[in-house]
Amino acid sequence: MYGLLIEGPKLRFSSSHFIVEHEKCERIHGHNYNVKVELRGKLNNNRMVMDFREIKDIIMPIVDRLDHKLLLPAKKGGAIKLDEKENQIEVTTATKFYSIPKEDYLLLPTKSTTAEDLARYIFDEIKKQNPMVTKVYVSETEGSTAFYEEG
Repeated sequence: MYGLLIEGPKLRFSSSHFIVEHEKCERIHGHNYNVKVELRGKLNNNRMVMDFREIKDIIMPIVDRLDHKLLLPAKKGGAIKLDEKENQIEVTTATKFYSIPKEDYLLLPTKSTTAEDLARYIFDEIKKQNPMVTKVYVSETEGSTAFYEEG
């Protein structure tokens, strides 16, 4: 089986988040995330799994959506309450309250905004457009990488 590994400076985004009920990470903080994507498949008529530009054209809009946003988990079940208003969102945890303008946050269909859940989110978004994706890596810092793969 052939494969591709897509990575590089254009697959980076800077975002802030917080992890509810985590001693240190419950404070709003940010990362300069790096994304890597693996694909596997058969060779096409051009002897490629896929043109690099084609897959980057799928990945980059996803990464761009995440860039310079406060990432918030929209799935119920955590210790966070979200109340969307017309031009803002109110975020309440057991100990904190935030009111954030609409242009500054992004709600994700996840239970948290850990690197693991971000990898799953990016994987799912790519999979909607390309079934050959097999694994997505998200690094918060060099040496701290989470990944998601089906299986």
